[in-house]
Amino acid sequence: MRVPLRYWPSASDDETRKLLAAIPGVTFRGRRICATEDVAAAVASVLRAPGILSEPKPTPEPGQEPFPERAFLWQREAATLLASGRKRGIFHATGVGKTGTLLMAAERIGARHVLILTRAMGRDVFVRDSVWAAPGRRIGVVLGEGHVASSVLRRADKLAERLRALGADFGFYPDVNSARAEAWAVVLGYEILPPHAEAVRAFDFDLGIADESHMIKARCGERSEAAHSLVRGIPTRWLSTATPVPDRLRDLWSQWAWVAPECAGTSWRFCHRYTDAKPGRWG
Repeated sequence: MRVPLRYWPSASDDETRKLLAAIPGVTFRGRRICATEDVAAAVASVLRAPGILSEPKPTPEPGQEPFPERAFLWQREAATLLASGRKRGIFHATGVGKTGTLLMAAERIGARHVLILTRAMGRDVFVRDSVWAAPGRRIGVVLGEGHVASSVLRRADKLAERLRALGADFGFYPDVNSARAEAWAVVLGYEILPPHAEAVRAFDFDLGIADESHMIKARCGERSEAAHSLVRGIPTRWLSTATPVPDRLRDLWSQWAWVAPECAGTSWRFCHRYTDAKPGRWG
């Protein structure tokens, strides 16, 4: 049976590494801390100990609450960075809590209506992390393309039982209209974005988040074009991914153009400037 593992960025000082190494089930993979699920609480307590990764509680600005106690230092720093501007992105490694960071930052800026684009397999992660990162906020997950197959509903019911056991406030919806009417954040998979893009443009989302933004790396892909069509109607746009360049450096252009099209320029100018692209026999 496969043992579930959890990861953290590696501690910077030798003393902390010694403390962690003394915990059974803790190993170091490169610069990362790896531990089995049963000792995760012990690892977290060491990392939060005074003088290691702790920090003074931030002074909340008017109308804003402090970060949740369970948030790690790097999550607080990243959430503060995101909340500092309308066009931001974070490229954090897999497993360090980008989902919670994005939700905390959305709360930090007082977002009223949030659109979250992500992979279908990651939609429930936003529901799960909203329990601690955005407590009291309802998350609406869109399933299907306006209708939901019975097989999808059966799988969703099983997932819903686990999420409700965590205390999450959420709902599964067949379309953007019904989700937007009841939920604070609408979570939509890239796989079904194109048929829902028109409905998204009809609403006044004040924050758009492109999680796993490498999913829109293709310059002329259907998903990318659907995502770019939403830009004008969403004033604040963030992106996050652990793999900003999954193949070639030009993969960055479409992601950059979603956040700040006025800075990204055209695809050709980007490639000519940053990837040493040159005209060839076929263009």
